[in-house]
Amino acid sequence: MALSRDCLQQHLRGQVLTQRWAIFGVLGVTGLHLGLMPIMGWTSAQMPDVTSCDRIQLMVLSPEVNPAAEPLASLSLSGNHLQKSP
Repeated sequence: MALSRDCLQQHLRGQVLTQRWAIFGVLGVTGLHLGLMPIMGWTSAQMPDVTSCDRIQLMVLSPEVNPAAEPLASLSLSGNHLQKSP
């Protein structure tokens, strides 16, 4: 079945409108990204130099063994908590 002339014109108007929105969207996003690039470069230049900061030292030591402590066999797990067994 063929479409009427009015239907074809309306379809073409819709296509033109959709193409305009797509073109303006692509140009707007491109312009926004290009416009924000200098701002991003400016903010990174204002950041302090991280390499010149003192580094944090992390020391891992073995636990001290206390011979007077109770053996682990007398402890039992109850739920998520460690409790003494009777």
